[in-house]
Amino acid sequence: MSQLPTTHPDVLSKFMVGKFSVQLGSINPFGRIPVDQAIEETVNKDTQTAGGTKGFSLKSGTVSKYYITQEYRSRYLRQLREMTGGSSSRLTYPDLQTERKKKYERDVEALTDLMENTWLNPMCPDEEDLVSLSTDIVSPPEVNRDLLRAHTVGEAAYQEFKVRLDEDQQEKLHSKLKKRGLKTFTNLSVKQGNSVNELRYQLFCAKRGAESSQLPPSRDCLFLHAQRANFQAAIWRRCLEPKPNMPSPIEHGWAEEDGKLNILWMRSVPAPEVVLELLSCKCSRVCKLSDCKCLVNGLACNDMYKLRTCTN
Repeated sequence: MSQLPTTHPDVLSKFMVGKFSVQLGSINPFGRIPVDQAIEETVNKDTQTAGGTKGFSLKSGTVSKYYITQEYRSRYLRQLREMTGGSSSRLTYPDLQTERKKKYERDVEALTDLMENTWLNPMCPDEEDLVSLSTDIVSPPEVNRDLLRAHTVGEAAYQEFKVRLDEDQQEKLHSKLKKRGLKTFTNLSVKQGNSVNELRYQLFCAKRGAESSQLPPSRDCLFLHAQRANFQAAIWRRCLEPKPNMPSPIEHGWAEEDGKLNILWMRSVPAPEVVLELLSCKCSRVCKLSDCKCLVNGLACNDMYKLRTCTN
């Protein structure tokens, strides 16, 4: 291939314009393969026998004749199939079916909506800061500077090692390069809060914010959940006792309402009142428990909500 400019310049000119592959069939949109592979595949397909060459014969002379006449038999068989109409193919591809394409479109739309409305959108042209997708941290100037010159620093380190490898006989090819100490996002850490409520506040105030379902539980909810888990563990621990003495579940994460035992999710508001007044759902027809964020979080709809006829 390196001698093509001098030995076969006409072939090189064809390669440079992209003519190095062929289309096997008009009904196969993904069937372009290299020319030499196309010849090999076509000949092998037209001359294949049951059991392959090994099943055809074990005699070396017969096998040699088989390969010598292979291209001629392939051409004759291809012409025969075209004359009899037996060369038409009915290839089908599951990925090109209508239902499969609709599924792929829904998956792409769901991923796009997640990136644009929930995560930090890396494709947004208005984003000027360099932000980590996983931690939502804006990189400081020193990290930006090191990230921008990382390729240049790495290339300089390689050239230095290359010169040292040529001059020093003791230097080995697999010797480790010294670290350059460039700062990346791994040098940044999320500010740790002293409580779960502070962590909720930090996530809520992040650059792109977070949905209520993505926030960790408040301290009150977490404490009640721990009480219920502890109460259940106490029951399991006494499973072998014939008459275990169990305390009332009302003081351990449950509450009694109308003679029924219900889970006590929280005893305080999930957020400050000023924040709750600004929250609103996007329900357009009716507020349902599975869709309405207000009902999911145990909040009441107010005048700022889109749906004016809400009964919540």
